[in-house]
Amino acid sequence: MEDKKVFYIIAIVIILALIVTGVILLFFYFQKTSTTPDPNAVANVNQNQTAGTLPNNQTVGDPNDPNNAAAASLAKEKQFISSFWRPSEISFNPSLPTYQTPITEIKNQIVNYRDFSRKIDVESSLEKLAANSFVVIADPFKSQSSDWETSYKLIRENELPIFISTDSVAGVYQTTLHVIYKEIEQDIFYPSLWKLLNQLYQKNKARYDQKLKQFGIQTDLLTEANRLELSYLAVALKLLQPDVAQIREPLSTDDNKFFTPQEAGQYAFNIPDYLDKEVTGEIELITKKIKGAESKVFLYPKNYQVFDVPEQYRTSEKLKNYYLAITWLNEGFFPLWHQDNDCADCLLDEQDHQINLVAALLLSTDLASDQNLKNSWANIYKSISFFRGLESNLTYIDYAQSLKNIFGDDYDIEQLFSADNATVKERISLIQEALGSVTFLSALGGDNQSKPNTGLRLLRNYHLLENKLFNRLTYQATGEYLGETKNVVLPFTGCNVEKLFLRCWPTSLDLFNLLGNQTAANILSENKNNLYQNYQPNLNQLKEELTKFDQNTWHDNAYLSLLSALQKINHDNTAGYPVFMTTDAWRKKTLTTSLGAWVDFHKEINFERSETKESGGLGSYFPYGYVEPQVAFYGELLSNVKMIIEGFNTLQIISPVSRSYERLNNLKITLEKLADISKKELENTSLEQTDYEFINNFNKHIRTFIGDVRKESIQNTHTLRFPLENNRLLDQKNKGLDYLIVAYPNSTGQLFFAIGPVYSFTEEKNGGAASTNWQTDYKIK
Repeated sequence: MEDKKVFYIIAIVIILALIVTGVILLFFYFQKTSTTPDPNAVANVNQNQTAGTLPNNQTVGDPNDPNNAAAASLAKEKQFISSFWRPSEISFNPSLPTYQTPITEIKNQIVNYRDFSRKIDVESSLEKLAANSFVVIADPFKSQSSDWETSYKLIRENELPIFISTDSVAGVYQTTLHVIYKEIEQDIFYPSLWKLLNQLYQKNKARYDQKLKQFGIQTDLLTEANRLELSYLAVALKLLQPDVAQIREPLSTDDNKFFTPQEAGQYAFNIPDYLDKEVTGEIELITKKIKGAESKVFLYPKNYQVFDVPEQYRTSEKLKNYYLAITWLNEGFFPLWHQDNDCADCLLDEQDHQINLVAALLLSTDLASDQNLKNSWANIYKSISFFRGLESNLTYIDYAQSLKNIFGDDYDIEQLFSADNATVKERISLIQEALGSVTFLSALGGDNQSKPNTGLRLLRNYHLLENKLFNRLTYQATGEYLGETKNVVLPFTGCNVEKLFLRCWPTSLDLFNLLGNQTAANILSENKNNLYQNYQPNLNQLKEELTKFDQNTWHDNAYLSLLSALQKINHDNTAGYPVFMTTDAWRKKTLTTSLGAWVDFHKEINFERSETKESGGLGSYFPYGYVEPQVAFYGELLSNVKMIIEGFNTLQIISPVSRSYERLNNLKITLEKLADISKKELENTSLEQTDYEFINNFNKHIRTFIGDVRKESIQNTHTLRFPLENNRLLDQKNKGLDYLIVAYPNSTGQLFFAIGPVYSFTEEKNGGAASTNWQTDYKIK
């Protein structure tokens, strides 16, 4: 009987197991059939993919995971942030009625004149207000702070109608990008750079140790080149590594000023004995910031003063070390040519150059042969290039491609350079010829014509349009002054050099003249700052280069994207626009906006977070205020923000759950609202309560993307300095904020005063004479 019970129990267990197994198999069968897409649907997705995006917005996981096939399949070095740019199609029909200017009875015609004038002194500004319907004045609040958020908060607290200026929108847009870049550098790029360099180093070290074991003290080209690459990487890692003084326990969860003890263990690096002398010697030169000394690694003279860490990288020890390592990757130059290549100014003789060039080829091959390494470097390189602007010039990709083009896809670099000396020289000549023939747009910094400066830098030099422009439009390049020189005051740009009257100073107006800003061209002409022999021919050459820019080029980096957007605030046809936007004075004001925004781009912030305090509610309803109606400009910035969100998310640089992503999304929402309100204003449509609440609480919207950054870090004060020949200096300055008072129309045609902050821009030479006298047409000093 007991045996039967046991039998029944076993049978029941077996039956239950079979049932469970069957259910599981059925589940997976239906799961598979339900998630397998229709082949036609797949075909449609592939045919209609948006350039620069992954199908179905798929994610590819950790790009540094060597087992992640999806990550490796995303060739990030071939992806471009600009491929995600799409124009924001916002149609509008300006149809505002006009009114007679000057405003003859301004005190009666401005509905809120009495209330406004009791709070803001406008008496000295009435003439310009009557003539132009706007004026720019000095800060009426005598505020100690010059950030956009505080400015709008002060206006709201004084119960004044707010004017949201293009200046402020450009300003908070750029400050947001500055903050995001600093977040990425510290939180993402430091660990990514360590991992990348360490992987390259370990790969290289294993190869070098094998060669050292094989050849011992014998000299061998590949071994020496391998050693140079290894030393180069070791210096970078040593610069990233925290020293004892940089390690502390954090005081709070938000305290990231120092490395934690755990991070110190994670970022530990030991120099092998055989590299100690040269690596330690190089680190010593970097630490002492020697002005001129021969590099222990590269064997040619270098200026180590560039390793003086700027203030904006001193807010944390991690940022300091990151700056030093990135600077080393930029300063480490592998020249393409040697002194016997008809290049007396080249850095190396032929024998040392052989080692240097093969090291560059080894480095390029090591990086190019591993997709995960390429992806890691692409994230860092493309981000730096986008936010700061890098020259178009030779990269490791060009070096690796030249080897493939000459020797085939399956080239073996060990075999290529283990041949006899004559064969090696011949192969080096072929590589030099191939790389020397690669061309780049001169306006973007490409210059392969200067042999001493042609070669490989893992990180290229920073380059912006004005770098090339100002060189082309000064001194001998521009020729002599064509105006009268006797008993006259020379124009701002002119000077006397050994009895030659030359253009010794460029001006910021040159840049916007290049971009086709007619107001800038007119001012240059009126003040004779373009009256030089070669000014116009040289300018025309650069204009011709700009015609080669396509939509992607104009959005390759934040700098060009900004310049492209700023061109949208100039309107040839102002019919239907507010009266204040139809005057010559307004065109000069918008030029100042562009100049201030251009200077603002160059500002680098000291990124320090502050405690975010919740501000009060929306306050009582206040149906007044105006957005400067620049629909196309806001649309362009909106497209830029969408491009950054999509591009940086797809390349896995910014996560959708990160603070950086949140900042960008809030900025996107704000720009959409600005464009929507501007469209209503231009089409003479009444604004809704939510529109006025947005305008009057603009400071709170600004807080959503930069409210957690210390106010001291984001003040609108910055000097952009250009050192010129013979100790001359050109300074472009944002000196805080001025305020614009405008007479704006509501939908019934009534005129109201509103006020908002704008850039306080000026240009000076040698710390003295200013070139911005043209601003007096709209500005009260």
